[in-house]
Amino acid sequence: MEKILIIICVLLLVVCMILAIRIGILKKEMRDITNQIIEKKESKRNQPVTVGSFGASSVELANAINDYINELSEMLKEYAVDREHLQRIIAGISHDFRTPLTSVDGYLQLINKSDELSDKEKEYLNVVISKVGFLRELSDDFLDVSLVENNDTLSKTEIALIPFISEIALEQNEWIEAKGIKAEFDLPEKNIKIISSEHDLRRIFENIFSNARKYANSWLTLKVTYDESNASVKLIFENDVAEGYDIDVDDIFEPFVRSKDRHGEGSGLGLYVVKRLCGKLGIEIEATFKNGVFGIEMVI
Repeated sequence: MEKILIIICVLLLVVCMILAIRIGILKKEMRDITNQIIEKKESKRNQPVTVGSFGASSVELANAINDYINELSEMLKEYAVDREHLQRIIAGISHDFRTPLTSVDGYLQLINKSDELSDKEKEYLNVVISKVGFLRELSDDFLDVSLVENNDTLSKTEIALIPFISEIALEQNEWIEAKGIKAEFDLPEKNIKIISSEHDLRRIFENIFSNARKYANSWLTLKVTYDESNASVKLIFENDVAEGYDIDVDDIFEPFVRSKDRHGEGSGLGLYVVKRLCGKLGIEIEATFKNGVFGIEMVI
């Protein structure tokens, strides 16, 4: 009986050792598969997942993962093609849409100069001119979006930042005076130079000022500071908004988002373009809204 117990114990020990070895092998294979998936994700190499043993379960798992990765890869390729096609369509429609709108706007302006219109007719005509202007702006915004989404390579040059910003700020003078806005620009005299895309940086600033034109109630400010410790530039745009506007800064940079009262002008694409361009230029940006003051902070 004692010998039988010893044999049973030995057999159990052998079984436990075999199970432990098998579990160890399975754990190693799982770690290898996990590392391979992480490596594929980081390197973006199209290399299949492999296993070190020919265990049926491990091979089946690797094959299932490879099939899924291949299907996902094909879906992403199709998505990229469809997205590019859609952006071309949007760009084409925006361009074709803008051309007749420009002509319509021109004829409406000529009609508006006529002395034969009654006051009521001029009132109606000005409403139409305003709506045509909105449609032109909308087509421009759609064109901007299509260009931003498709353009991954930005041409960067050295920019003297303060003269660059000053020029754009001066271009806003007409609408600032027309709306009776009190504008203050606090720009340092320091010669700050940055490497960026002049075209896209201009578009960012113009869109931010355009947003202020639509929503600023009585004042706007722009303050620029330079941090010599890390050679970074901070820009803070702020403006007050009329009472009743509700701005959610968590989604202000999403497409087609406007103030929640829906009375604001614009398509809701301007700040979306700003966010996308900032991302491509490596610029940090965030929005704030407190006590009726809307702000945009940028770090270049």
